[in-house]
Amino acid sequence: MKVRRGFVSNSSSSSFVLGLNGEPEVTVVFRVDLSEFGEVIDTKEGLDRYFVDEHSWDGKTLLELLEEDEWYKEKYGAALKHIEGGKKVVMGTVATDDDHWSAFFCSNGFPESDDYVIIQQASF
Repeated sequence: MKVRRGFVSNSSSSSFVLGLNGEPEVTVVFRVDLSEFGEVIDTKEGLDRYFVDEHSWDGKTLLELLEEDEWYKEKYGAALKHIEGGKKVVMGTVATDDDHWSAFFCSNGFPESDDYVIIQQASF
């Protein structure tokens, strides 16, 4: 019989046995460095550069991009408001075929946390 310990990336299922000390409902806490999933931005200039680099593949200016697409306009405005409040934003993407944390966030979304606010989540 094969016994596996740890994460196996090509596995579609995993069996387990847990010994409970009480009820089956538990709280699970994990710590993740969000900068591994995107770019940390703390200035308007950085936000402008990110939008042009990541979203303007056909040569549009930032202004053209924001005028033509309401989704980008809302995403940009919300991020800018957060930055102008003296905070940082992380902008990026996650996919199920990336590492296990990316797959988790892609499948489940980012959970609520006291450490951040969810400005926007989208599935593609």
